[in-house]
Amino acid sequence: MKYGTGLQFFCKRYPKRFYDVGIAEQHAVTFCGGLAAMGQIPVFAVYSSFLQRAYDQLIHDVSIGKLHVILGIDRAGVVGEDGETHQGLFDVPMLTSIPETVIYSPSCYEELRLCMKKAIYTNKHLTAIRYPRGVEEVSFNCNYLSTEYIFMRNNNSDTLIITYGRLYNEAYKAQSILAGDDINCDILKLTKIYPLNRDIIDEIKNYKRIVFFEESLGSGSISEKMGSKLAESGYSGDYSRVTADGYIKQASVKACLDKLGLTCEKMAEYVQKRCMTNGKA
Repeated sequence: MKYGTGLQFFCKRYPKRFYDVGIAEQHAVTFCGGLAAMGQIPVFAVYSSFLQRAYDQLIHDVSIGKLHVILGIDRAGVVGEDGETHQGLFDVPMLTSIPETVIYSPSCYEELRLCMKKAIYTNKHLTAIRYPRGVEEVSFNCNYLSTEYIFMRNNNSDTLIITYGRLYNEAYKAQSILAGDDINCDILKLTKIYPLNRDIIDEIKNYKRIVFFEESLGSGSISEKMGSKLAESGYSGDYSRVTADGYIKQASVKACLDKLGLTCEKMAEYVQKRCMTNGKA
């Protein structure tokens, strides 16, 4: 799998630090657990859909022993032409069910580097870094990076968009589209998506309207957990979320995201409808 995960360059530069176990994800996770138990810091690069096969090993060979293993989850989210079986929509619901797991979902290459450094040198247990298939597309200012979360505020709006990963690029463009229609909205970009930061709930519960766009299966998603936390805090505003609800057929990434309502145009359209229903921002 070194070519599929892009590790052929690492392999050539550090041949003694690279192991290719093929498409044997269960063995790979247990192997990582063994390395971690001996004081090493293993990083396992794996497709999101392939990681599903190793759920048992993640629990019993890594998490229970509180071992420091890092998952580089490639093909996270929609993968398009790779097809229905490769859509990376299940890793978030799966990993959030494993105690003490930390999950990052960076929005660009530089943020990915920051998350990798933190995963290696700061985190102590099972840590996952999710990233999509394809090349980087960035419309936003890459000077605003974080391994936690960032608010992009806009004229004291009472409408908030929450998202993470590459969808932040779409949300950033949607914010401009909405501004053209005199709808101001803030954006909360999550980088560490799990566990949820309690401070976030306190910061967002005063918004009149919150919309969470997420490239994940809805059941067990971060947006579902965020909604539960908001309800527990007594939030009485309008909270809604846009996620995948089932398997996604093969198509281009753009077509898949458009069908799910996760392109900038569809995000803007959805927020406009929420504003019309509940009063303009």
